[in-house]
Amino acid sequence: MEIRALLAHSDFAKSRFAIELLAHESLCNAVIHGNQRDADKTVEVEMQMRRAWVRLQVTDEGAGFAWRTQSSLPPDVDSTSGRGLPLYTLFAKRIRFNDCGNRITLWIRKNEKS
Repeated sequence: MEIRALLAHSDFAKSRFAIELLAHESLCNAVIHGNQRDADKTVEVEMQMRRAWVRLQVTDEGAGFAWRTQSSLPPDVDSTSGRGLPLYTLFAKRIRFNDCGNRITLWIRKNEKS
């Protein structure tokens, strides 16, 4: 994975777990839920590394989802899905969706601790 390689040789090595986890979750959601596993649809990933944070953006070709209502619901502990939003909240400093909900942008701060 290119993200892993970029992080390994950067000042973000200590934040690698959070960044990789959020990238994986966002990409899986885009392929499975957004594009409905349609191999003809694409997913775009953009990652910007700044001095103190990483900006990760994932966009799919799906119709989007109702993030405004979903973000206020507690996760179903018996479900095997639906943990994306709690993970984003736990590890990202800032979360933004576009209006229709087919693009997520996450800002992850650099972890300075060992």
